[in-house]
Amino acid sequence: MRPRLLLALVLSTATAAAQHAHDPAAAEALFSAAREDMARGDVREACRKFEESQRLDPAVGTVINLAACLEKLGKLSSAWEKWQQAQRLLGPTDERLATVVQRAKAVDQRLPRLTIRLAPNSPLSAIVLRDGVQLGPVALSVPLPVDPGLHVLVVRAPGYEDRRYEIDMRESEQREITLAVAAEKQPAKPSAAAPTPQPVAPPPAGKDPKPSATASPILGYALLGTGAAAAIVGGVAGIVALNKKSDMDADCSTRDGQRECGAAGLSAADSGKTYATVSNIAFVVAAVGLGAGTYFTFFADPSPEVQSAQLHLRGAF
Repeated sequence: MRPRLLLALVLSTATAAAQHAHDPAAAEALFSAAREDMARGDVREACRKFEESQRLDPAVGTVINLAACLEKLGKLSSAWEKWQQAQRLLGPTDERLATVVQRAKAVDQRLPRLTIRLAPNSPLSAIVLRDGVQLGPVALSVPLPVDPGLHVLVVRAPGYEDRRYEIDMRESEQREITLAVAAEKQPAKPSAAAPTPQPVAPPPAGKDPKPSATASPILGYALLGTGAAAAIVGGVAGIVALNKKSDMDADCSTRDGQRECGAAGLSAADSGKTYATVSNIAFVVAAVGLGAGTYFTFFADPSPEVQSAQLHLRGAF
């Protein structure tokens, strides 16, 4: 099969799978079920169904309902982000815009913001994790919105112990905190008395010790094949991700400094993120497979049994 024909076949299969992920009928059913959950007071379940409905068929109405649901659940930072998204999606003549703007301002006033700084003497390799998510250097010293409640901050650096901070934030609270690394890790102390090594008995006379099995070139060939296949998948997924970005750019526009996208643009953005993730993972697998396959094929010494089998195979051909 020619490479171009193979690439076209893989692209068509991947595109069909991506389109299958969108199910407007299922999204509508989930939306109705979420509204019923809200009426019963099961807010957490309603939010889950709104999120799944939005994933299956993006719509500005679902974003509005999800924002209201998250706000009621107490996740103010997530609700604020959804209200902002709804403002960008609504047209200037949409009758819902005034209400959405008002709700967004109300949440913004309730939203806690936490400014995190690193101590001046911190090592350059130090990183900050907020609730398990690493914050980049540009995110430090900026008031970032957070949900009310307890937040865990960790400072981590090579050669140092982790330092953990717990911050309890209240609604509308503005707080700054400076984090410092912990003490340097101490080398492990040697044991007081090392055990006396015991002599190893030689093998019985007349019997050769069984050689240890080492890597076989067969394993190397298998790893090389896996790495090559993963590289193809990564390249194809990357091409699809670029096409999705082009679709998103074609459907989105910038107005008054804000990005506005229709349903098609949001759908293309979601699909593009998925394909980009698949491409990154595939290239990592390709790098590991090709590197390990090269080592096992050309550098690892096979066991005597494998060498004998290879000699027999070569003689047969």
